[in-house]
Amino acid sequence: MATLIFDNSVPAGAHDQIRDAFDTAKAWATKVNKDFLKWNADNASLPDFNQLVNTYLGSRTDARYTAFDSSVRRIKNYLDGTENLIISFNGSPDEEKTYAYTSFNSGKLTLCRKFFSAPATGTDSAPGTILHELTHLLQNTDDHEYGKTKTKALASQSPHLAMRNADNFEYFCEDYCSN
Repeated sequence: MATLIFDNSVPAGAHDQIRDAFDTAKAWATKVNKDFLKWNADNASLPDFNQLVNTYLGSRTDARYTAFDSSVRRIKNYLDGTENLIISFNGSPDEEKTYAYTSFNSGKLTLCRKFFSAPATGTDSAPGTILHELTHLLQNTDDHEYGKTKTKALASQSPHLAMRNADNFEYFCEDYCSN
């Protein structure tokens, strides 16, 4: 797995919780990658997967297929790899509504207080947050919309933006892998 380097801002007692979230995120990325390959060969073989693709990413087109494939593989390979990822903590009250943040190719992920109260599975989970942030870090995604209702509407109305929206990828993975 990517090597997590905790800077001095991360409380020592939080290291295991963070590692657990990364382990689950890695398992989810592996499952989505494996099932994506199966789904690509035969859409009918995984009806739940197909439904979630349509729900969060819009109807299938070659361009969306390629973008989703790239995101899934890149995140899985990153989590399987040995690159260093610096983990920091921002406990500022200014960030009370924020789970985490990063920027493209920064090699750093900053976790905020809200991350530590996120559930282990389901909507807005800690592993889902990790996957959300990895799309920013590795794929340079944006935050066009937040929340399930808005991300579903984005997939329906502007699927090209849904493919570039970190919450759409997060909710796809959470809904598919939390069950």
